[in-house]
Amino acid sequence: MSEALLSRFDIIFLMRTEDDPNQDSAVSRHIINQRMHNARGAEAPPPEDWSNSVDAESCRETLRSRLTQVTGDQGLPAELLQTYLRYAKRYAQPSLSADAKQRIKEYYLERRGAQGAVLVTPRQLEALIRLSEARARAELRRMVTKADVEDVLELIKNGLNFQEEFLQVPVRKGKSKSNTLVDRLTQFMDRRMRATGSREFREQDLKAMAGNVETKDWDKAMKLLNEPGTLTLAGAGKFMYNPGMS
Repeated sequence: MSEALLSRFDIIFLMRTEDDPNQDSAVSRHIINQRMHNARGAEAPPPEDWSNSVDAESCRETLRSRLTQVTGDQGLPAELLQTYLRYAKRYAQPSLSADAKQRIKEYYLERRGAQGAVLVTPRQLEALIRLSEARARAELRRMVTKADVEDVLELIKNGLNFQEEFLQVPVRKGKSKSNTLVDRLTQFMDRRMRATGSREFREQDLKAMAGNVETKDWDKAMKLLNEPGTLTLAGAGKFMYNPGMS
């Protein structure tokens, strides 16, 4: 998928397959139960939620908790769901309440001021507003509440957690500190560019991601990026990232 197209998504989740015997067992049990239910046409017992087990995480987010309270087969028929969504899209045009606006503003300022975190851009702020409106529209409401924003933030934060986790690149043996820093900066800028569509970076953001590095290692890394034209000066305290130039 091209970088330009990827930047158009409001939320990006990284789907990973990890070895978890408890979850694997729960998934296989759920699939088998569903197949047996479909075969005999009888009501199957509610599938066990693996996240309720003692081996799963103990702290459950509010939205996740509410979603896992659904038991049995309570899904809407596909045709009815499609009709409902068409109706909601046409007739539900919610507006942001004062509390919702304030919460969105607070989150934006929190992320902009976070050190070493994946920053929120104006484009992502617009995505937060769109998703909050969609959350209210799903219930045919005319007003977006603070609770709607909190539900959306829970989804967004999970996506950001994936991004921040993969920004942490381990130091490989046999490489100098400056070369390792170049790798980390390059991967950081690649991900940010895919998420925002922008190739411009502030020096303070790059330094915040780099963490506590010695001045000589920072200067050498900047030189290694600048010489082939990978990172060029774009103004006071700003750089332009040019991937593929190294």
